[in-house]
Amino acid sequence: MEWISEETWKEIERRKLAKENVNRSKTRQQKISAQTQYSEINKRVKRSVRKDKRNWINEQAKSEEEAEKKGDIMEFYYYEKGVSKNIYDE
Repeated sequence: MEWISEETWKEIERRKLAKENVNRSKTRQQKISAQTQYSEINKRVKRSVRKDKRNWINEQAKSEEEAEKKGDIMEFYYYEKGVSKNIYDE
């Protein structure tokens, strides 16, 4: 997805590795420790994705407002359609 930052993608990879550690844990104590680590990383990923999406929507809204001020109906429609599609599809 175009609106997810590079840092968020790195966090997603870390989460993936943490999940693999949970699944590879042999003892109960190792599993609890790995699950705690995974939970923290998962919270960071979710927070980061929400922030990235919020930033992307704000940027799209600014572009939409600029197009409206210029009177460029096609560009305005393009941004309007893109933002509403992404908000309601996910």
